[in-house]
Amino acid sequence: MKSNPPAPGAPVAIGLGTNLGDRRGNLRRALRALGGAISDIRCSAIWASDAMLLPGSPPSWAIPFLNAVVVGRSALAPHALLDALQRVELDLGRGSHEKWAPRPIDLDLLLHGDRMIDDARLTVPHRGILDRPFVLLPLADLWPAVRMPGDDRPLAERAAAYRAAHPDGLPFAAHVARDEPPLAAGA
Repeated sequence: MKSNPPAPGAPVAIGLGTNLGDRRGNLRRALRALGGAISDIRCSAIWASDAMLLPGSPPSWAIPFLNAVVVGRSALAPHALLDALQRVELDLGRGSHEKWAPRPIDLDLLLHGDRMIDDARLTVPHRGILDRPFVLLPLADLWPAVRMPGDDRPLAERAAAYRAAHPDGLPFAAHVARDEPPLAAGA
């Protein structure tokens, strides 16, 4: 029996978040748009969470988020993929890039193969992976055996440790949005 060769490009993970407008529609539109830069896309469940806010942020910014993680493969180099993600954000109405302001879509490059990058434009692996349940837990569901570059623990082990450290509830009131049907690639 002949098997299909793996898709070209590096394995990548992207975090999606939205807290303005038609949040589910924003996730669907972003997922469709990602198809131009990422192949073999698989999607996590949709997660709901409180907004992460900086101290002193306006109370009007405390709008709950819908989040998801997608994994796939991309032939784009990390900075070119970041450029593609930022184009999708602009196309879907993201204006201000003020830190943690409400937005119709937020796309974060979480992982790009085994690359480790820390420059003025991009940090990969993304600094928030291990601290944000709405990123770590769905990413571990999609890629349980994957280890982040520079880390010897698989994501499933990281996720289990995170859950154990928060037995009384996850930070940001993060939870799987059970009333939200799953996203589908090409949706």
